Amino acid sequence: MMWGTEMKQVVSTLHDDLLSSDRVYRVQIPIDRKYITVICIGIECIDKELKNCYHSINDLPNWLQGKIAVLMLCDFNEEIRGVGRRVREDLFYIFG
Repeated sequence: MMWGTEMKQVVSTLHDDLLSSDRVYRVQIPIDRKYITVICIGIECIDKELKNCYHSINDLPNWLQGKIAVLMLCDFNEEIRGVGRRVREDLFYIFG
């Protein structure tokens, strides 16, 4: 189960930010960009305002677009406090 292993690695490296943030969003933007998946991680996800699937980056909320734009300039696994981390070319963890 790839997602489970990946999640354990990310959670262990993001531990402090996960504790200080109400939620973390796992955002995957496939290379073909046909759709974008957003998964909320954290106790506050019950009242999340985001959908699970978007058809375009332009459909994402502005605050999320901005954080992704910043992380697109980063190397893989580089973390920016208060913004998030880019794990792979197509995968981001955004601090909410």
